[in-house]
Amino acid sequence: MELDELRLKKRAIGPKGTAGGRKARRIPKIPPRLPTPPPPPVQKPRPSQTPAGQPPSTNTPSSDSLKPQPTSFGQPPATTLNHVQQKPQQQISQPTPTPNPFSQPKPTPNPFSQPPTQSNPPATFPAQQRPAQAPPTTIPAPTFPPQPTLNPVQPVSQASKTNGQKVESSASHLLPETNRLLEIHGNLKRLRKYINAGLEQDPPFKKQIGNLRRKLKPPLGQLTQNSKQNQREKIVNILLESLAIPNQFGLCDPAMFMLDPPEPQEGARYNGEMPSLFIYFVSHFAKAVVGQWAQEASTKPTAALPIGVAAVSIFARPDFLWRGKPLIDILLAKIRHECPVIFGLRGNEKTEEGRARLGWKREKGVWFDEQSHMDRMTGLGAGYASLCLRDFSKSTMKHPWPPTHYWQAIAVIVSTPPNETSSTQYTVLKALINENEGSFLKFYGSAARAALRVALVDFPSQAPKGNVAAASLQVLADQMAQNGGLRVR
Repeated sequence: MELDELRLKKRAIGPKGTAGGRKARRIPKIPPRLPTPPPPPVQKPRPSQTPAGQPPSTNTPSSDSLKPQPTSFGQPPATTLNHVQQKPQQQISQPTPTPNPFSQPKPTPNPFSQPPTQSNPPATFPAQQRPAQAPPTTIPAPTFPPQPTLNPVQPVSQASKTNGQKVESSASHLLPETNRLLEIHGNLKRLRKYINAGLEQDPPFKKQIGNLRRKLKPPLGQLTQNSKQNQREKIVNILLESLAIPNQFGLCDPAMFMLDPPEPQEGARYNGEMPSLFIYFVSHFAKAVVGQWAQEASTKPTAALPIGVAAVSIFARPDFLWRGKPLIDILLAKIRHECPVIFGLRGNEKTEEGRARLGWKREKGVWFDEQSHMDRMTGLGAGYASLCLRDFSKSTMKHPWPPTHYWQAIAVIVSTPPNETSSTQYTVLKALINENEGSFLKFYGSAARAALRVALVDFPSQAPKGNVAAASLQVLADQMAQNGGLRVR
């Protein structure tokens, strides 16, 4: 019954949407959707002030920055002045330890294991100590005129060779400045070649420069106790004249010829580039100094003293400073080329390569005989000592190359393992000490006495039997005890 009633109702209503049924229900329209408001603008943080040469820090590290960075532990410090970069780059300096020639173990207590201090004031040389690693410095190539067309002076690469001496940047026993001095020497050769080529195009000017250059050497040979001041002034006047000569060679950057180029200094006479011809004359002066040492002091080491005093005094003059710093690195580059032993190089005297590394000279392709070689090394060792062991405590000028470098030269030689020593090292070591022990003691006192014992007793005792050069060190120790009362045994 109920089922029948339901069927009747459906028939009366009819299907949805027909005229006989109820009106179809309309679905209400969806109201229009309001547009999503834009997100509020993100305020960018102001960039923090960062030093020049360093990238600004960010709050969110990038994925690259999260990757582990390689370390350079165990590697010698890179020389940041070795290369001329074409485009300036921002670099982050990584402090690395400076190779220490005093750190090699010794069977007996070694006075070279710790940096020495002077017995007389000043106690140390703070102004001369180099930092562990200088910040990267981009050295621009010097600007030369278009005539003659030559390559600008640039540093040589570490893989280059000079006179058969291969640079070994990984040798920890080398003094820190060794490789850079070789590069400076290469830069000086390029500068000389450039200027000489230009002089060939101007014969009158070539004659003028040649006459002036030849005047540099005679005063060095005439430096006696009575006339040394007059001869020194002659050299100074020649260098001053080279600064004032108008020439077509333009200016060059002295940083190309320095171990550690300084920043500009307020009030300095020269802060920018200097005349190329002046650097050319300074290079010739340095070459003449080294030549006089090798010739005059080879048989008489005391003859090196007036030459060294004149050289160090001239380089310290304010007239010749660049940014308040002397250009003595030019002279050091010449010494390093002629007497590499002073800076830590070693070699086997029985091989061609070993002799070249030790500074053994050739003449027309033939090696100097042993006596001539040892005489040269004697003069150069005595000359280096005369350069370092000068007392500037009462001078208004600053010592260009103070006694700390003399200590380092002795230390780097006596730290040589017995199987790598050479007669050249023994000869240079004797020349460094002979007639200079008094000045050494004046600067370092009891530390110098202990160092002399290592150099004159312990070090030669490890030499092969029959080595005459090593035996001469022990003879020198006996002579010092007999003549001056200085006993180191």
